[in-house]
Amino acid sequence: MSKITSNSGFTLVELVVTLAIVGILSSLAIPSMERIIRSIRVDAEVSSLVNLIQAARGEAVKRGSGVYISAPGNWTGAIVAFSDPNQNDTQDPGEVVVARHTANPKIVVSSVSSADLTDGLGINGTGGVRPHSGASLVNGGRLVISADDGLIWSLICINATGRNHVIKLKTPSSTDPGC
Repeated sequence: MSKITSNSGFTLVELVVTLAIVGILSSLAIPSMERIIRSIRVDAEVSSLVNLIQAARGEAVKRGSGVYISAPGNWTGAIVAFSDPNQNDTQDPGEVVVARHTANPKIVVSSVSSADLTDGLGINGTGGVRPHSGASLVNGGRLVISADDGLIWSLICINATGRNHVIKLKTPSSTDPGC
């Protein structure tokens, strides 16, 4: 009587070939994943800034007086929106913080409009906006948000009445798509 034995499992060669294929596919997927992660970071920063601007505008209208969004260092680091009834763009004693945001250090924000929004944005009691310098935003203000590699871009357009919308850009040269 002969005994038939059955071997089940994988040979060492099969395992090495499978691992090599997985390694090659992973190395092809990683650059795509990095771009997706950068895109998600930009989208999250845009969403946070839009929410901050809308919260500050809502608070200004509710209070019937000014709110200022202080964004020192071109919208990097700690960004604070505070009540600013005297509209001096400085947080005086008694002026309360209405919203906060900490900028992502891997994101670059810049002001690209005739109205300089580099240091912040003032909002009056009717929801209208003005740049830090006190001038009006007749043509609107624009903030460009990009990944630190400069490959992914979004644009926040803010009009004089304080309404805003977001445009995803294909290239940095398209920063004026007609907000």
